[in-house]
Amino acid sequence: MRTIDDALEQHPRESLTRTPTPFDYLQHFSNRLGVDVHLKREDLTDLTLGGDKPRKLEYELAIARQQGA
Repeated sequence: MRTIDDALEQHPRESLTRTPTPFDYLQHFSNRLGVDVHLKREDLTDLTLGGDKPRKLEYELAIARQQGA
């Protein structure tokens, strides 16, 4: 069975961000709520936008470069 990582490897990509970003365990918040809470640190991608936008741009930029842009 193909994984998402395998599928993404088939597409060209220009690295623009520092990934993967870590998850931080929020111990005090978790204790107060009684469940484990983790925070995805998208602020550590080196870009102000963070999240899905720069990741999508990595693939779009690679396609544009392949087409001579």
